[in-house]
Amino acid sequence: MNDINCIDSVKKQVDVTEADTCEAAFSFTQPFPQSKVITFINGSSGLNFSSSWDFGDGTTSVATSPVHEYAAAGQYEVSLAIHTEGDCYDTAWKTLEILPPFSLSGSVWAGENPLTFGDVMLYFYDEQAQTTLFDRIELTDGTFQFSDLLPGDYFLGAIPDFDFPYPVIPKYFPTYSGDRMKWAFAQVYNTGNLPGNVSVHLQSFANFFWYYDPATPMSVSFENYSYSVTPIVEYAWDFGDGTTSAEENPVHQYDDYGIYTVTLAITTESGCSSDI
Repeated sequence: MNDINCIDSVKKQVDVTEADTCEAAFSFTQPFPQSKVITFINGSSGLNFSSSWDFGDGTTSVATSPVHEYAAAGQYEVSLAIHTEGDCYDTAWKTLEILPPFSLSGSVWAGENPLTFGDVMLYFYDEQAQTTLFDRIELTDGTFQFSDLLPGDYFLGAIPDFDFPYPVIPKYFPTYSGDRMKWAFAQVYNTGNLPGNVSVHLQSFANFFWYYDPATPMSVSFENYSYSVTPIVEYAWDFGDGTTSAEENPVHQYDDYGIYTVTLAITTESGCSSDI
């Protein structure tokens, strides 16, 4: 028997499937342009992919959607590489920028001289008009600098490092009562438009409070709370009804009920004058 005309056959199953596909994609969020803390959101697609991040600052991560804190401001090239179970590879890149932090600097003056000894306070002023002490630093030859400010509104205050023999309440908010005097420069600075340098000029100013006994409302007591680096030598009160006084803390008797504009002008030993 010969097998010249032998016929044979074989049957096999062939599995034809679509090739695995993938796409790397991500976004990131930054609370504000100066924030060094960045949240990365992985938007990649693919079958059971793994992630490999390069944050552009020499550090990496294999988390799916990491949160990364950078050490400094600058531009960073961030990449995300993914690898699926079906051996699909893809990489996405983005550039992020962290702006330099806000800073506020300036000088403090007492009359014509820099305030050498004392502290400067930086207050945060929120949307509910509440104030929080953000930082407090010692003056250096009358100058100060606050760095790494968060976005928002701020104002400055200063306390000289010497004592007063009587309680003093200043004109500018926030007030301070005790044996130390607090100057404050009440202009609010928004970090979105900070000036390059801020000066707080601490000079003499006039200030007073008034009150009366409800039983005798026409008799009004005025208390002087003015301050000057040099002694105050003259007080000039105008009670708004055509009468005046040169006393430091006068009590004035009005003849009629009404609204009166009262002014106090002071003159110091050095010739400086101020009024309120």
